[in-house]
Amino acid sequence: MPSKTKAKTYKVPYGPKGDLQHYPENWWKASLTTGERELFGPEWRTPEPMKATLVYVGYARGRSAAYFIWRHYITGTRYPMFMTDFDEMMRTRTIPIQGVHATWIECKRGQNYGIRIATEAEIAVCSEP
Repeated sequence: MPSKTKAKTYKVPYGPKGDLQHYPENWWKASLTTGERELFGPEWRTPEPMKATLVYVGYARGRSAAYFIWRHYITGTRYPMFMTDFDEMMRTRTIPIQGVHATWIECKRGQNYGIRIATEAEIAVCSEP
């Protein structure tokens, strides 16, 4: 029987284009009704495993850490990945040039957010009714 993991007690921030934000940030957008600029914050979601093929885009430096950027093969949404999780993936997977097909889950380290490959326990917990 697979071991259970604790339910995630945090939420992860998504930006205006549906990309997972590495660090939660607000943005300005013109109101459709008044034309005035309005301040919007991230959409906070509960981490859930997702099956997807992600393609490596590059890397970037955030406020406190460097990270890798992945793009969803179909939707084009972007996801940051911590160096630690990238290292783990590189040691345990063969990476085809077309991207990595896996079950991914959002994660949090300190005040930053990213993705990693979901464990069997996390997939099992989320698939239970």
